[in-house]
Amino acid sequence: MFTSLSIRNFRCFEELSFDESLARVNLIAGTNSVGKTALLEAIYVIIGMGNAELVLRLSAFRGAVVPFAGEPRQFSEFFWEPIFHNLDSSQDIQIKGLHSGDEHIARLSIDRAPSAKIAPYNGTVEGDNAGLGSVTVYGDVLKLAHTKPDESTIETSMMLVAGEGGGFGIRMTPVPPEPAFGGSYLATHQTRSLAEDAARYTRLESAGEPSDLLETLRMVEPRLERLRVGVVAGIPTLRGDIAIGRMIPLSLLGDGLSRLASILLTIADSPDGVVLIDEIENGFHHSVLSQVWAAIGEAARRYNTQVFATMHSFECIEAAHEAFREDKEYAFRLHRLERIADETHVITYDQGTLAAALRSNLEVR
Repeated sequence: MFTSLSIRNFRCFEELSFDESLARVNLIAGTNSVGKTALLEAIYVIIGMGNAELVLRLSAFRGAVVPFAGEPRQFSEFFWEPIFHNLDSSQDIQIKGLHSGDEHIARLSIDRAPSAKIAPYNGTVEGDNAGLGSVTVYGDVLKLAHTKPDESTIETSMMLVAGEGGGFGIRMTPVPPEPAFGGSYLATHQTRSLAEDAARYTRLESAGEPSDLLETLRMVEPRLERLRVGVVAGIPTLRGDIAIGRMIPLSLLGDGLSRLASILLTIADSPDGVVLIDEIENGFHHSVLSQVWAAIGEAARRYNTQVFATMHSFECIEAAHEAFREDKEYAFRLHRLERIADETHVITYDQGTLAAALRSNLEVR
């Protein structure tokens, strides 16, 4: 798990730090535009272990269209520059985290004078030598350097290149290795993948552990008797039996049910890793929030998965506190982001301070 994080020059953060204040489950609060989603994005970049393609995914999560259809000179302006604080890419981004006692550092920068040619297969810059089948690079190049605990560095680049038969294509070079620990990001505007949820359930079923999932989902849909993966039109889908004579896709049984299943399956599929959830309360009625948090806490404990989630509602904070105070460990922290004089600060509530704030009806959102 991450025990500390520091972020510099990323999105709305000039500087932001969490010093030894992180828990297994972390809820991020704060007003609109204070940087809750940006915090999840920064963590997503560092858990990618040198995968520069994640920056493009962040753009897609926020609604940016990929593939790119504009002019080459607009590519950097559209995709790369928005991740830099105040759009100032002259200052590198640094994201540093202490995970399970090991320090990881991700640095992002823009190369505005890249080589005109680059080899598409091994990522080696070849200048004007086309011997390896090099392709033309257009505009700026985003570079990501990830320094691992052994002080070795993984370096990747994302760029706009000439496409086959005309047009443009986006390329990352070289292909980064697999991350040292797993991680997933459940974004607010990202359509949940039915096939991915089905694949995660199949892996969980192979390990003989889906019964707890079924019991938990019954909190939202009491009629649910069993779960199965079915294939319709070539698409694997997780389906539920509510005793009407045929199995129904979970997505048709309500957003709360399918969202809870997706969250729990993602946690189970990221053992010893990190799961990021934007606007976690979406789709849940306030009456089941305590049970939802209890299920998330138990899944996070069982699979040793760290959870970071954003939200907006007081009921969500209160429900999380109620669920975790039954746990001797109280593996939960509320972190409120607050902007003071153009600087973002973190106010962290442990069990005692959060209980006092809730009793006094203080604003903690």
